[in-house]
Amino acid sequence: MLKRTVLAFMVLLVIILGSGYCAEILTQRDAIKHVTGEVWNVDWVAGKFVIRSMGFTKVDEITFTVSQDTQITRGTSVIAFTDIDTTDRVEVDYYSSLAGLKAVRIIIQE
Repeated sequence: MLKRTVLAFMVLLVIILGSGYCAEILTQRDAIKHVTGEVWNVDWVAGKFVIRSMGFTKVDEITFTVSQDTQITRGTSVIAFTDIDTTDRVEVDYYSSLAGLKAVRIIIQE
């Protein structure tokens, strides 16, 4: 009887903690942010890029991860991540995740 009670308690604990974790991830994904800057570094293999953006008092370097779902455009054309060059001016919509900042949309300014 004690083993069943402990097992039931553990299952319930896992469910409660897991649902809070998932709710936190969904909340973070819903909080899309926007930044504009210049591409400073691109790592096509790792799927990451760094932009420099002017903050209030200094230049910030921000690293983003790109996925297959990231929309990348130059003008009206959809382009591949490998077409991004350093010194491109970009607008990035992103959200924070446990693995870092995830780019949702990248618009290369002309």
